[in-house]
Amino acid sequence: MHHSLQITEVLSHIFEYAFNDEQGSQTIYAIALACQAFRDPALMILWRHMTSLVPLIKCFPSDLWEVRGGHELGTLVFTRALLPSDFERVQPYARHIKYLNLEQDSDSDAHRRIRLSLIRPEVDPEIFRAIRLCQVTGPFLPNLLKLGITENQHDGLENVQLFIGTKLIAFFLQFSAINCDESTGAAVLTALKSKSPLLEELEISAGPQTSLTLSFALSDLLCGLKHLKSFSSPCIALTNAALGHLASLPALRLLGLGIQNEELFTPMPVVPTIQAFPALREITIWARHLANAVDMIGFICSSALEVAIFHIETPPSASLIHHLFLKLLENCSSASLTRIYGFQDDFTAEWNEGDNYVDIDNFRPLLSFSNLEYVWINACISFELVDDALIRDVAMAWPNLRQLDFGSMSCWGLSSRVTLAGLVPLCNNCPNLQVLGLTLDTSMPIRYPAVDPLRRGPYNDQMHTLQVGHSSIDRTHVGAVAAFLSRLYPNLMEIITWDRMGNGDEALEGSRDLWVEVAGLILHREGRGSAQQ
Repeated sequence: MHHSLQITEVLSHIFEYAFNDEQGSQTIYAIALACQAFRDPALMILWRHMTSLVPLIKCFPSDLWEVRGGHELGTLVFTRALLPSDFERVQPYARHIKYLNLEQDSDSDAHRRIRLSLIRPEVDPEIFRAIRLCQVTGPFLPNLLKLGITENQHDGLENVQLFIGTKLIAFFLQFSAINCDESTGAAVLTALKSKSPLLEELEISAGPQTSLTLSFALSDLLCGLKHLKSFSSPCIALTNAALGHLASLPALRLLGLGIQNEELFTPMPVVPTIQAFPALREITIWARHLANAVDMIGFICSSALEVAIFHIETPPSASLIHHLFLKLLENCSSASLTRIYGFQDDFTAEWNEGDNYVDIDNFRPLLSFSNLEYVWINACISFELVDDALIRDVAMAWPNLRQLDFGSMSCWGLSSRVTLAGLVPLCNNCPNLQVLGLTLDTSMPIRYPAVDPLRRGPYNDQMHTLQVGHSSIDRTHVGAVAAFLSRLYPNLMEIITWDRMGNGDEALEGSRDLWVEVAGLILHREGRGSAQQ
């Protein structure tokens, strides 16, 4: 054997290529059996990333376990008492597991199909309980770095501590939104604080929004972590002490906060001498009211923020939207922000009739962010005051735009005042724009603006998706609209109308059908693309 094949690092690189093949697992298994020199490097790759512990449990002595009926593929159970000597056969494989992802929801049809395709039985929770009670020398998976867990009716959280060790750097936990075991969940979070102080990634998803038990346990855990780079908890609120600790972390780059329990959250005072969240690159805020998000942004002082995402339950007012953009401009670098997403994903709520019309003045602070590439603004508010002047200013301010959406998904109020001619500045100044969402005013006469008879007028060959929301259109303008758009966007692949368009309103239903005709004239004539509703 060549001496280079006796170097573990070289073998690992070679085996990585084999593992990424279509039948990688079988190939690596065969390599592990080929010779003693290949065994450990191959096993390291074969066991490194696991989505089930069935293969490991089957490494216990064969007289210890069996598969019994009860599910499509049965249930893996222990048939006798577990002995300390039984671990001798398991430990050589357990030490190779570095990534364990048990996040699949075992109640879902998708998880059942995956389990069936892999020919894996369910694991009796009593197996983990027996291992936890019998294991006396360190964690069951001593080199585990990343752990993902989902709480469901089959797999509770009482055995999660079996996998928590000192080397853990990433932990992902999805609580059950219906049957969350708050006390056991709090115990898991407490165990993380004492056993895994080197955590760099922490994500706690789902769970009850009003659990003081989990809020205090999670906040206490955070206050003990000094190496966090990523944290997200959309449902479980934090105390101000925990927020203050997060703000002081020098390496925190990604932050997701749920401000649902307003009894815990109060506006935090900004300390001018301290740069809060100095390394933050991306922030996501889930809140009932936009005012809570504005307060949170007021506490951030990051020159590196690139992404800001806001999920707001209630319709925001135009004045609050303006205030938020002002806060972003005051607290973040105008050169670093590249993406902004807000505010509602569900558009069934009642709008705020007193202050729900956004216009150019509301968006003006956002125009100072010169490197924006993705802008998505939708909510139960009216965009009918958005006009060609705003789109012209947007085109001049954001030359790097790739995706822009002003109100094509929410569709509250009348269509905007943006005409088809108002799209021309976007072609002239934003050559990388690929997805555009606007409600359009197509009532104005349309003429394609050619520069001269020998040169083609403005166009964007990168644009592939146009989202027109509930834009109104007259039947007599269908051909002209199609001709204009096909010249403006020669590679357009789809036109999307609002999926809730109509709702019994004959005029809106008619507009949707006419936009389908426009799409047909543009797309099917060239044998490409589609029209979607």
